[in-house]
Amino acid sequence: MKIFLSAPFTGKVTNIDGAILPEYRKFIEAILEDLRTDGGHEVFSALEEEDWRLTIKAPAIGVSKDLEEINNADILIAIVDEVPSNGTQFEIGYSVALSKRVILVKPAGQDVTFFNSGVIALDKMTLVQYDSLSNLLAQLTIAVNAPNDDLTS
Repeated sequence: MKIFLSAPFTGKVTNIDGAILPEYRKFIEAILEDLRTDGGHEVFSALEEEDWRLTIKAPAIGVSKDLEEINNADILIAIVDEVPSNGTQFEIGYSVALSKRVILVKPAGQDVTFFNSGVIALDKMTLVQYDSLSNLLAQLTIAVNAPNDDLTS
């Protein structure tokens, strides 16, 4: 299965060189490893594609690549937190418009944004809440492998 892993850059980089914060990178790498190795899925991540740092590429290049990868994906997994990411929200909306399966991932105890709660209520997205990395990986395995009719309409 082809998966697009959407994750925020904003607030997740060092101020010095724009590199992804080490603890956040480890978190994303653990998800990628689990989906690829244990799940056998093909996974695209813009953070990885950009070599784990904000780049100086023209925005149109990054957006074009993301749209191409979402178009080719079976599922979009979107990692969110309390501060909404414009890029992640755009990727969610684009995927929903294409009737892609969308799995929203957020830490337990954090609120879901207004838009995302509406999409979940319309059964257009599956919500996965986690309290630990191991809990998240177990839930993602179930959500990714669930039959389409068990997730979204």
